Amino acid sequence: MSEALIQRLVEFAESGNQQKIVLAGQSYQGWIMEITEDALMISTGFNDKNGKDFWLKFDDLA
Repeated sequence: MSEALIQRLVEFAESGNQQKIVLAGQSYQGWIMEITEDALMISTGFNDKNGKDFWLKFDDLA
């Protein structure tokens, strides 16, 4: 993964607002919690009651 892409992902995650990602017809809205070399984790829901964490692979997002 390029340094520029890593920086964009970090800025995306640190924006502090909920993010919305649509992948294969499924919508994920929440906060980016973790970024690895291969994927990012988005946490959905509110107050840990209704939410789930999803790992989205960068290969699938491309």
